[in-house]
Amino acid sequence: MNALRVLEPFVRRTSRADAEVCELCAAPLDATHRHVVDVQARRMQCACATCARVFDAETGRHRTVPTRVVKDAGSVGESAWRALGVPVGLAFFLRPSTMGRWVGVFPSPAGATEAELPADAWAEIEAQCALVREAKEDVEALVVRCGRNGQTDCFLAPIDVCYEIVGAVRAAWTGFDGGDAARAVVDDFVAKLARRAEGS
Repeated sequence: MNALRVLEPFVRRTSRADAEVCELCAAPLDATHRHVVDVQARRMQCACATCARVFDAETGRHRTVPTRVVKDAGSVGESAWRALGVPVGLAFFLRPSTMGRWVGVFPSPAGATEAELPADAWAEIEAQCALVREAKEDVEALVVRCGRNGQTDCFLAPIDVCYEIVGAVRAAWTGFDGGDAARAVVDDFVAKLARRAEGS
């Protein structure tokens, strides 16, 4: 018997184990796969195109993360941003349906850090920014970056993109405030969001 033929089942098994698969049905995934949120567990899962279509609704336990990015420049004022008390210049805000309220998430050396939002400060941002009212629970977030010059950039973005930047900032973080490398990662992230918003 051909020795390579004997090894073939093991080679196939190894390839399937190493390949990324849909966490809902185990189908193979491509590099540009979508994500689905388990809203009860507050957990994001990789999904194939079929599962993404199945859960592309605003109800049920699983919800597909949208792809749209919308920009609303200057809609969050510097004073409102400062009143939130966010310790870094970038944060995103989401509304988990299981919690029934908005929470803030910002990058840190430890990864994504959640924070409760001061009611008065958040009410001011809700009044200023129409994107807050457009955001879909569980799957979209309001992303705000406040530069050193006090200028703010504001986007409505998919939640998977938000957690991706948290990981990238964590990997680049140095010193107390993240350092120049982390700031460069944030600048690149904001520029990419702006390009996606223009193409939407």
